[in-house]
Amino acid sequence: MPAQPITPRVGRPVPEDMRTSLSPPVRQGLQGWLASWLAGEFGDDLQRAVLVAAGLDLDIGRPDWAFRDLLQYSNQGDEELLDAVHVTLGVLKSDTRTTRRNPPHEDVDRFLAVGRSAWTATEDGVMHRSSPTAQAAFESAATTPGSSSTELNEAWRTAHTRNGSAGDAWDHAIKAVECVLIPIVVPRKSKPNLGDVIGQLRGQPHLWKLGIRGQNRDHSVEPLVAALTLLWPDPNRHGSPRPEAPATPEEERALVNLAVAIVQWAKDGLIARR
Repeated sequence: MPAQPITPRVGRPVPEDMRTSLSPPVRQGLQGWLASWLAGEFGDDLQRAVLVAAGLDLDIGRPDWAFRDLLQYSNQGDEELLDAVHVTLGVLKSDTRTTRRNPPHEDVDRFLAVGRSAWTATEDGVMHRSSPTAQAAFESAATTPGSSSTELNEAWRTAHTRNGSAGDAWDHAIKAVECVLIPIVVPRKSKPNLGDVIGQLRGQPHLWKLGIRGQNRDHSVEPLVAALTLLWPDPNRHGSPRPEAPATPEEERALVNLAVAIVQWAKDGLIARR
């Protein structure tokens, strides 16, 4: 059973959920976890510490200084500590010699969960912790095997991991929506994209209905067009003479959540011809 934070006593303020910063006890717990795997409690610690330092691109003076330099790096701030933990989890995942009762990421996640961190730990490393509602919506939309689920899974993973490439989640979110809407809206279009879907819905709205009645109770597709316009286009998807800054992690997660909703609408038959 996952670790849970304690319920606050009556009269005390409710602690902030999904904290973006690490409390001092959580920092100490994570640094102790790093030491247990990289500084003497288990075998091959020196090699692991060197590999983690390499993954963080640290300039270590000597191999036996690797953990000392890692500790100095992780002491710089929360982001550096989380990066060190993330890379260490990756090194441990690839190390077939690690034997222990619990997978390494479970110990990390206990610290993060009890500390109400906005981060969680998985076998693949440190990930942004989504709300239970958002997680359930994603899992429902991505359950059915197919291209849309493949793209949605990649969008979700990239949006929540610590080392995702900027803009990738947005790109995969667009592709997931294209996979479900192109066969419905522009099935005969040659080399279609989401822009063609938006053009068809906006140009001939009377031919389409959204299975959500809307404010005017007319099942207009205008709210859908507005949502799709938020997604399309990623300003840097196909290159641009005036490239913009890539999406922030928060922006990418919001766009992926939007894509999840649209994919689910399409799979539920809520986007159709009149």
